[in-house]
Amino acid sequence: MKKKAIIKILSGVLCLTMLMSATAFAETGIHKDLVPTADNTVLQNVKQQDEPYLTEEGIITSTEEKEESYRVQIDNDKMGMVFYISKDAFIIDQKSGKRLTAKDLKNQMKITAILPANAPMTLSLPPQTSQAVGFIVRSDTGSMDVSLYNDTLVNKDNTLKLNLSEYTQIVDAKGNDKMYTAKDIRNKECVVLYAVSTKSIPAQTVPEMVIILDKDNKPETSEAKYVSLRSEAEAKGYKVEWTSHKKPVVLTKNDMKIELTMGSDDFKFTHLTKDLKPLDQMDKMDLPAVLKGEQTVVSNHFIEALE
Repeated sequence: MKKKAIIKILSGVLCLTMLMSATAFAETGIHKDLVPTADNTVLQNVKQQDEPYLTEEGIITSTEEKEESYRVQIDNDKMGMVFYISKDAFIIDQKSGKRLTAKDLKNQMKITAILPANAPMTLSLPPQTSQAVGFIVRSDTGSMDVSLYNDTLVNKDNTLKLNLSEYTQIVDAKGNDKMYTAKDIRNKECVVLYAVSTKSIPAQTVPEMVIILDKDNKPETSEAKYVSLRSEAEAKGYKVEWTSHKKPVVLTKNDMKIELTMGSDDFKFTHLTKDLKPLDQMDKMDLPAVLKGEQTVVSNHFIEALE
């Protein structure tokens, strides 16, 4: 009897341990709707990282007009986020299908931001970014899908097929005045706004709007070139400290500190102010810091981002 009782107790402890482990994994996942098992959590995390675009949804809790943008903070069941939105940003009201401006965003609105998967963000809480490619002011009844659509206008997960009509608006996230057709959607990343869909597999819908997120719509940047780090940074008021090849080059100005590693395109940027700065928006330099002759040189785009 004692042996059976011990076996029952051990079995109960093992089940409880497995349940607690699964719950812990679920709580650390990216999505709130992850299946509470370690394997599924890992798979869904990897899947999200593989997507070129991510979404962040929440309720607006504050808006503030800045010199060249609006600071908009949202709250959600994660940690929330702060967006710096240009005054001519691409913003769509899902209910009316009309373009809005950043000035139209108000507290208590529910919005979804579309972000490149590698969008740079600050390490603050909540994180801050200015890299969203568009915003959707959500309606209570409308649905949304962000995915790659194939030649037959079926999304990557085979969960939604588009049946375009003459009433479907097809636009790009840059607001270009161009007439788009189904041909422009094929094999492109798109945001699809729709109201109803069938219960088939895949579900079918007549979308109200399709927003093309193709890379061709992203602004082009000039080719990077090397410039002197010391002379350019000092001209902007920075103190430059260089000790050896094995130690970082350190730039300081007011509350800002930047550390560069020779031979690398990585950099570390810290500051005390809450506002988003241009360097917060850079993931890496587009050229590694190197030594040419007797001076350290870096990308001109990095220098342009220095305040």
